Amino acid sequence: MAARGAIQLNENYSLAHLYLVHVLSNTARHDEALTTIQQALVLDPLSLIVAQMRGQFLYHAGRDSEAIEQCNAALGMESRLWVGQICVVKVYEKQGMYSEAPVACDHAMEFSGGNSEALSLAGYVHAISGDSPSGRQHS
Repeated sequence: MAARGAIQLNENYSLAHLYLVHVLSNTARHDEALTTIQQALVLDPLSLIVAQMRGQFLYHAGRDSEAIEQCNAALGMESRLWVGQICVVKVYEKQGMYSEAPVACDHAMEFSGGNSEALSLAGYVHAISGDSPSGRQHS
């Protein structure tokens, strides 16, 4: 696999670790994925995307409370990190936290500039929560 080859060439390249994490997580090798993403964070502790992706991979591993904690840590570094807001929405929805999810959806839509995932997730969360966004303006 190319990511492992890249890591062999330069073990300090955090993005190669991030690419490997995607493969590991997508093949349900969550423990390996989380070990690898932690290594990427050690290599690049100020990377917003690596910090946020750790939250996403925690979510994929079913470790919801840790995922929220990690996403909030990334959002604490940059509140406009819309991919972090999307991850928070997914965990809130999974946990039935329907009063919190729409707020994070609104932030994800605002900060993403209209990303289709943010828009569709907002529609879904508003529908399942019983919140009617009919009075809201989303562009």
